[in-house]
Amino acid sequence: MSEHTPGPWKILRWADEKKGFIAIVNDATGAHICDVFPFGTRALAQSLAVHQANARLIAAAPDLLNGCNALLGLLQIVCIRDDVPSDIRRIFEGGNHRIEEARGAIAKATGAA
Repeated sequence: MSEHTPGPWKILRWADEKKGFIAIVNDATGAHICDVFPFGTRALAQSLAVHQANARLIAAAPDLLNGCNALLGLLQIVCIRDDVPSDIRRIFEGGNHRIEEARGAIAKATGAA
């Protein structure tokens, strides 16, 4: 499994051309990550705001991955501390669905099983 291009990623340029919308996403060095360019009748029917939101989500991906990893790491630290009440530890350790969603998102982003 290869590593993703490190962040931060940013939207280099927006364009609302006659043929459609395009956003160009680059990494911190200026290397190209992707273009968000709708094609097909369904994509073209979506609003410009939808395509802009998709581009922003793509550009935020490395930050979101880092944030999820940091929060899960903090929860692991909390779970091993003796001064944290056991009922709080059980919430974190007991398969809280939001924690599992974060783990699933990390696995999806990193290609882990």
